[in-house]
Amino acid sequence: MERIDVAIRDKAVAEAKRIAEEKAREEARRIVEAKAKAEAEAREKARIEAERRAVSERAERKRKEELSKRKRKLAFERNSIQFEYFMANSNSESWNPEYAEYLMAEKIIDFDSKSIEELSKSILTKEEFERKQIEELQEENCEKAHELWKDTLNNIDGLVYPHKWEYLNYLEEIRYRKVSTFTLQQVKEPILTFGEFGEMMERESAIPVETVGNVQDAVVVEEAEETIGTEKNQAEELEVQDISILESTVEEVAVIEQAVERPVTMEERAKEISSVIRNNYGRYDNVPVKVKAELFQFSVDDFEADMKLHSLVLKELNVKMYSSELYDDYMSIADETDKKPVEEQNVNYYNNKKRWNRSR
Repeated sequence: MERIDVAIRDKAVAEAKRIAEEKAREEARRIVEAKAKAEAEAREKARIEAERRAVSERAERKRKEELSKRKRKLAFERNSIQFEYFMANSNSESWNPEYAEYLMAEKIIDFDSKSIEELSKSILTKEEFERKQIEELQEENCEKAHELWKDTLNNIDGLVYPHKWEYLNYLEEIRYRKVSTFTLQQVKEPILTFGEFGEMMERESAIPVETVGNVQDAVVVEEAEETIGTEKNQAEELEVQDISILESTVEEVAVIEQAVERPVTMEERAKEISSVIRNNYGRYDNVPVKVKAELFQFSVDDFEADMKLHSLVLKELNVKMYSSELYDDYMSIADETDKKPVEEQNVNYYNNKKRWNRSR
């Protein structure tokens, strides 16, 4: 019985141990399955998130590419307009340096850093810019005229200086004149001080009215009298002079007339330069800077004429540049010209009408 009881107890202990081990294995399996399930769910969630992020990134990249293309197109169109306006200003007889600086600042280089609104902003035409200039200059003139008006009214004695009230009227006209009736050149004219105005009034009052009205006729009569007297003197001298002397004089006059050549216009000069470049170098890019300086022979004190000649030559050669490239090319030639000795620089290369003279 004792052995039976021991066997029963051992069997019960073994069964309990087996059940405990079975429960432990079941719990471990459940934990492993739960962990695997959680890891699978996490991987699936990460995959879905990665796909969603990839789709979002592709959409964002596509949006940026489309936006960049749109910006590039707007920048190209805007730079084309800017270049057209710059060339029109450089080829114009009335070169406006302030407008050229404004156009240089309006050139778009990094279009990605600009907004659509900035790229869509219109560029002012020369007329619009000059009208804005006129308004700003007129405001400055009004302020200056008002200060001069108060200073003249308070510090100038009308009994000692008879032009005081006329000067005040002159300042009032400047202050209240209509902007739309004035050009940029007129608005840029400096306001006369009281002393300058008094000198002008004295000069005008010193000229009689009749003399001013008949000054043209008087000059014509005087020239006619001088011409008649000269012809008489020449006729008297011809009677005395020898025929051989007259023939030598005629030959000298003929030589002098052949030596004086017709002035060359800027357009003709541009054609000559472009022809030399085309015949000797083929393309404008192949010409060294020193040769450009020798061909253009820029003057030192006439920036407007130099820029116009430079633009005409590029136009003849059908070379198109952006405004910054155009300016850099011009400045490289101008810098090379400045490096020449003073005696080699043709400072007075242009005359008052900006024409070229071969006789120089």
